[in-house]
Amino acid sequence: MLGFAIGGNHTACPTTAATATSFSDATSFVMFVNTSSENQTLYHGSSADTSEQIGSILLMPKERIVLWKRRQFHKFWASSSEVVGTPGMAISPSKEAR
Repeated sequence: MLGFAIGGNHTACPTTAATATSFSDATSFVMFVNTSSENQTLYHGSSADTSEQIGSILLMPKERIVLWKRRQFHKFWASSSEVVGTPGMAISPSKEAR
């Protein structure tokens, strides 16, 4: 099971590489939710050159996913602003209290 600690407000994804966002340079994970009733594509771009696409993923309607930013300043954009992102931390709980 994976836990997610929210590290900021959710924000609609930009819809172009030129306006891509890191959602926060202070966090390494972003939870994305496709709030629409259509499939949407989420793009992951390099921070050095936003137009350099690292990868993409298809999000089904109402699907959510937590992605790790290999670099804290990597950027994201989507095919629709109905995909929202929330910066934070992913936590893998164990049976031992920490």
